Amino acid sequence: MFNGYYFGIGEIGTNWTLGDGNHPGQFGIGLWRQTGVVSFGGVTENGFGGFYLFGSQRIAHGVNERVPSSAITMFYQFGANSSQTLPIRQYYGAGITGFGLVGNRERDSMGLGVGLSRLNPNLFARQSELMFQIYYQAHLFATTFLQPTVSYIPTPGVSPNLAGALATTLRLTVLF
Repeated sequence: MFNGYYFGIGEIGTNWTLGDGNHPGQFGIGLWRQTGVVSFGGVTENGFGGFYLFGSQRIAHGVNERVPSSAITMFYQFGANSSQTLPIRQYYGAGITGFGLVGNRERDSMGLGVGLSRLNPNLFARQSELMFQIYYQAHLFATTFLQPTVSYIPTPGVSPNLAGALATTLRLTVLF
């Protein structure tokens, strides 16, 4: 018997192809609900929920003649919730990803994106946080990848008095 809080989620979506190149795309939308009492930052609430949507569309294929499967894809995301205790009330994101665009490097990818978060006024003095990110994921061998990423946040949400933040990361990924 489970006496704790519950988290429920439902999602539906569709896939398609467009144009002469049969460029694949997808779209999905979902609803979620969290039960139970949650407290944060001096605010308490009993349950909350939200919805989200996402999609992507390949916009070009065969961009690099040395890599026949090379492609460029764009994506978008949106989410919103009714919470008084979660740090983010709404999120908007979009970006572009390239696959196999450099030399003979079929398994490499690169991309850039932007995200805008509408912050919870119960918790933050700043209304929103904007972030830009760029990455390059290099295939090293077998199932191993190395990915440097640069992120810039011109409006950090933690305080309206902070200047922009620049962060770099280096991730080693091994798929198994």
